[in-house]
Amino acid sequence: MGCGDHKGERILALTPLEPRCEQAFRYLLTGSIESDCDDGVQAIRVLGLDRANLTRARRDALEGWLLVLEQLDALPSDQSRAQLQMLLNRDPLPEFVVAARQLVAPPLA
Repeated sequence: MGCGDHKGERILALTPLEPRCEQAFRYLLTGSIESDCDDGVQAIRVLGLDRANLTRARRDALEGWLLVLEQLDALPSDQSRAQLQMLLNRDPLPEFVVAARQLVAPPLA
């Protein structure tokens, strides 16, 4: 079941189309997602973003990003920065890219 299926007909006050959406959530290395704002908490609940399968998938993706960061750390900083920006901005965007951007923020966000 996807997030849209979980949502059903309910209306969200916070959608991915809004600029504030990325800042409304905090992603932990455990794969958990949190929010301090009411709209973010509602989105987590309504979309089921705290389901075990999504938490595992986010954790696995973030662990993969940590491995990438270790490899990039071996490069000169300008090459490392360029490679990381390319990965974070590629098309199509990598799964859980917002969580990955938070992992490397603020210097490269």
